[in-house]
Amino acid sequence: MPRVVSYILIGLSIANLTLWWFIWSATSQEPDLGIYFLSVGQGDAQLIRGSRSNILIDAGPGSRVVNALDNVLPVYDRTIDIAILTHPNLDHLSGMLPVLERYGVRLFVMTGAEHTIAEYQKLKEILRVLNVPVLYAIRGQRISFGENEIAI
Repeated sequence: MPRVVSYILIGLSIANLTLWWFIWSATSQEPDLGIYFLSVGQGDAQLIRGSRSNILIDAGPGSRVVNALDNVLPVYDRTIDIAILTHPNLDHLSGMLPVLERYGVRLFVMTGAEHTIAEYQKLKEILRVLNVPVLYAIRGQRISFGENEIAI
């Protein structure tokens, strides 16, 4: 008889955990679109988070952007689908270096504007070494990914 009781208790425990998992998953769904203005100090960084994509626009100075992304993205999501660098100044680009080290970036978009600062040259070298596709944006261009599209 004690063995039957043990099986019943195990079955009830599994049913209980399954029920709580369904309740949690039904109530904790993320919105279809979220726009986050990340606190990175003196600089800019924005994350557009869709149901199946992450777009990072600029990354501010230093590595504060990585901590800000960790606070927004789930622990299992370490992919930036599109990283966009609006212009090669330190307060927009130096945070991209730690982002490239920590996250998988599928596409890097930047203008053709050049700069001689070392961080910009290092960024281009890291993109080359990691074999990240680079797209030089031009006016009127459209970037499609999944069900979404960005117009430049």
